[in-house]
Order: sequence, then structure tokens, then C-alpha cells
Amino acid sequence: MQIFKPKGAALAGLTCALLGASLAGCNSGNNGGSGAAIGGAAVGNSSDTLATVGSTKVTRADLGAFLEAQSGEQALPQLIDTQLIFENLKTKGLDVSDAEVDAELARLQAANPTLAPIVTAGGVRLAVLKNQLRRRLAEQKLLSHGITATDAQIKSFFEKNRRYYDQPAKTKVGMLFSSTKARADLMAKQLKAKTKTLSQLVAEQKSANDPVAANSAEDASQLPIWPQLAPSITPITDKLPKGGISPVRQLAPQAYAILVVTDRTASVKADFAKIRAQVERDYKAAEVAKKTVAQNPQNPPFDETIKRTYEALSAQSPTLTLSDVLGYINQTASNNLIASLRTAGNVQIDDASYATVAQQYQAAGAPSGTPGATEGAANNSAPAANSAPAANSAPAANSAPATNAAP
Repeated sequence: MQIFKPKGAALAGLTCALLGASLAGCNSGNNGGSGAAIGGAAVGNSSDTLATVGSTKVTRADLGAFLEAQSGEQALPQLIDTQLIFENLKTKGLDVSDAEVDAELARLQAANPTLAPIVTAGGVRLAVLKNQLRRRLAEQKLLSHGITATDAQIKSFFEKNRRYYDQPAKTKVGMLFSSTKARADLMAKQLKAKTKTLSQLVAEQKSANDPVAANSAEDASQLPIWPQLAPSITPITDKLPKGGISPVRQLAPQAYAILVVTDRTASVKADFAKIRAQVERDYKAAEVAKKTVAQNPQNPPFDETIKRTYEALSAQSPTLTLSDVLGYINQTASNNLIASLRTAGNVQIDDASYATVAQQYQAAGAPSGTPGATEGAANNSAPAANSAPAANSAPAANSAPATNAAP
């Protein structure tokens, strides 16, 4: 089985994909919990009013019923699998502390500024994100259980892979879009003459009756189309000084853009002492990944596999980390873990309306040789909590390495 080079939005925002399913991965604390609360905090009363339309109130219960009707059959297995993960973690005398979750959230937020509004707002979305992170950390601990690492091994791994931990120099770019060249030329003139600021023009474009103009942003890296734009834009902005304004560029028949370099930050060398815990997790994940890569003789050496996979995935996710790459390669191991927990677990679905979900767990727990047992365990494996896409069995594309990272 082989890795493929992701296309389109398959990897857009690996870290933000943790919120892909609004109900996924919830538990009430380190040991799993009943799901009545998220992260040890109450989700909210069913009578909580979320919105008022005229004289009618839209409550949290209304939203919950709507979400359950839409995605209950997809979300329930994830909740159950999360519980199985934490029960298994507990039997091994392990847990995931709040401090570990907070540290992982801080790491992700530093790499991906789009998480800032979720963290600032708090509430249910932040609680769900934290519990998705808690599940991911729990999975990592289960996958690497029994793997030990000395200080020397961890430090050596860090030095060998330092380029994945160092923060490269960053350029913050603002973009103004317009469907007409005349409007784009006017904005460029206003910027250079300083009669209007980038912020003012972005606001004007977003309120204009122009779908192209609506893509304008003070920070282009936050745009959904940024991963596709970056390769052609970066060579231009690299030549501009801070505050520099590019000439108007035609990106499509009716799409004109102006680039503004609003800030630059120098590269920063990673401090091993501050990120040692993360490096240790990566070292153990790498030991698991080595076994995965070694199973396919078509793969290049492990370090080259990591390099090629990183390059292939980073084209779609500018905030990619080594942890994400290792999680991608370890997707098969994660899916196998879920399948094994389903087989060994004792799960009873009490609501008859979820008969389809019940069949999944009945198939997963069926005795060896029972028709459909293997299919149930494999086909219904819940996705790993890091939400990186499975490699499936598509042929390798371009420089992406072959690997058996697919489920």
C-alpha cells in the first residue's frame, strides 16, 4: 500500500480538522468518562438558549437533536471508541494529564493561528478540541506502549530532525482581490499614497458586491485557498521589504490581486529543553512508524520516507509538523488499534435506532471465522484522532513515497 500526494483540500488545516466532527472524541476526563461532560466540565443545560428568533428560542437541545439526526451514526462510534481507548489506557496504568493536553494545545496554536478564536471563546468547541487532543495523545501512548527512550536517544533524534522543530522565517502577507483591474489599480494607488490602509481596503472589499473581492484578507495565510496560492506568491513577497506593495497581478481572467508584506519574523531555533516532551513522543511515534515503513520493500529508507512525506503533505498544510507526518504514516497502526479494542471490548448499544452501529460492534466482536467479522473490524475502524487522511491504496504520486500507511 502506498502514500499518495494529497490534492485539493484533503489536508487543509490538519490541526483544525480535529473539530471536523462536532461530537467526536468527547469524554469526561483522563479516564474516559460517560460523555455527559466534556473535559470534566458540563456541556450545558438542555434549556440553554443559543439564539432567539422573534419570540422563539433555539436551545442547545434543539441543536443537539439536529446534529444527532445528521451525524449520530458517525459520531456515536467515535464516542464509543474513545471510551475504549481510555479504558485500555487505564488498564496499563497510564493516563493523559490536563497539563499534557494544554501543552499540546499551546504547541498547535503556535503553529496554527486559526485556533486562536476557539481558544479565546472557550466553551464547548474548545472543550471538544481538548478532548480530541486528549484522545490523540492517548492513542499515541497506546501505540508506543513498551517503547523506552533514553535522554541520549531523544536528544539525538532531536538533532537529527532539528529542521522539523526550528521555526523558519515567516512573512505575513495581506491580499486585496478584485474582479476588475480598474479597482485593483485604484487600491494600489491608495496604498502607495497612504490615503487608505490595508485594513480599510479589506473591509471595503469584503462588503462589496464582488465575490472575488470577498477573498481579501489582512493575513493571506488564513485564506482557504492559501495553500494553493503560496507557491506562486512566496517568490514575489520574498523580494519585497516589510511594508512593500506588489504590482497588480492577474491571477485569473477576472481576478486581480495586490500583495502587501505587513510583517516579517526571523527564524527561531528550537529549544530542546522546552519541547523535550514533544520530542520524546515523536521519537516513540517514529519507532512505530519505522515498523510500518519497513513492511513495504518499495519504501525508501525511513529518513527519506519522512522527508518525502513531509514535502508531499506540506503542500496542502503550511502548519504541518513532524508529529502530523508520523501520525499520517501510523494511520494503519491507529486503525488496527481501534479494531483490536472493538474486538476485545464489551460494547452494548442500548438504543434500537442505532442498530447499524450495533452491527459494527457485533461484527467486530464476533468469534474468529464468523462471516463478516474481519470486514466489520476493518471497514468500521474510526479515523485516528489526528484526522490526517488515510493513505488508502492509491498509487504513489510524484515524489511521495510508497508505504503501507493505509488502513
